[in-house]
Amino acid sequence: MQLFPADLVDLAGGRGNILALVKHFYDMSFADPILGVLYSDKTVPHHELFCRWFFYAVGDDKEGPSIRKVNASHKKAQHCPLRTNAPAEAGFIGDGFTWNQRNRWILMQLKACEDFRMPLGFVRDYIHGLCAFMGVYGPFTQARPGENM
Repeated sequence: MQLFPADLVDLAGGRGNILALVKHFYDMSFADPILGVLYSDKTVPHHELFCRWFFYAVGDDKEGPSIRKVNASHKKAQHCPLRTNAPAEAGFIGDGFTWNQRNRWILMQLKACEDFRMPLGFVRDYIHGLCAFMGVYGPFTQARPGENM
């Protein structure tokens, strides 16, 4: 199953627009109290890493990122020590991503699309593909108990 239609990059206005969109998404994510705690090193060009996967998934590039490196990055995020002092929605260090983080991640993607005034056809297909793929990062966990959310 193809996650994204083959013309999605063209619909966005080209690779440069997607790179800028995804950079904006990560800039917002870094500043977010629920998502920002997943990135111990915000100097890494996360937007370029994500776009490498995206351009491969859409069929624009023949070679994608190393699955081993992608999995290691997500494990590192789950074990990020910044989760300790974060809001309850960020979950526990070493635990899976929370439902709140999953939902917030998609919301930030939508917000970035909105800020960039991306065409509705792009937004619909982009978000649908991301949502379809999100399951690989589960099982998602609950927020830390005993705290107001």
